[in-house]
Amino acid sequence: MTAGRIPSIEGGIQPTLLSTTGDIMYASSASNPARLAIGSSAQVLTVASGVPAWATPTAGATLLSTTTVSGTATTVSGISGSYDKLIIYMTDITANGTTTIMYKVNGITSGYYGFYGAAATLTAGTTNAVIGAMGTSGKGNYQFELPNYAVATNMRPVRFFGANDQTGDQAWGQYANVGSSAAITSFTLTTTAGTATLTGTIKIYGVTA
Repeated sequence: MTAGRIPSIEGGIQPTLLSTTGDIMYASSASNPARLAIGSSAQVLTVASGVPAWATPTAGATLLSTTTVSGTATTVSGISGSYDKLIIYMTDITANGTTTIMYKVNGITSGYYGFYGAAATLTAGTTNAVIGAMGTSGKGNYQFELPNYAVATNMRPVRFFGANDQTGDQAWGQYANVGSSAAITSFTLTTTAGTATLTGTIKIYGVTA
């Protein structure tokens, strides 16, 4: 066996077939090894005409995570920064006591400024950003939209809307200052001072424009 070669019936594959870091070897036809050059950043591996190929993702949403809500705070971390925006669905959110549900990103507990609620009242969240009230006999369903979430800037829009079917209360609003100048990589759903535990589901989608 010749050093530096992968053994095969034909006597080996030349190591020079792979010339660049990130290259991939594949069979272009039966018993015929070929090189697929590394693609560009954020491209995905797909199949074209029966062989592997790199391609730019088409517009659409990709489910990144599904998390079961439990306890006084639930955090989804390690969010990919490879998309244009995030869509976050919080479904069947229930509480075991009357409380206010709130959110934060990147673990930041200050710097939230925006409008929320039916009265569109200006609020400055010093602990977490307020979403709305939650009781013990209803469920809340909410949707968040975070465009440019991977951009490293403190000022960015966060929009949300939803409703609690216990009272029919609706909630909507937006925040401009999320308190973190880094790309958003985590999202936490919590309650006022941890006074009640929550249940439900958080689904996070990455959206390519």
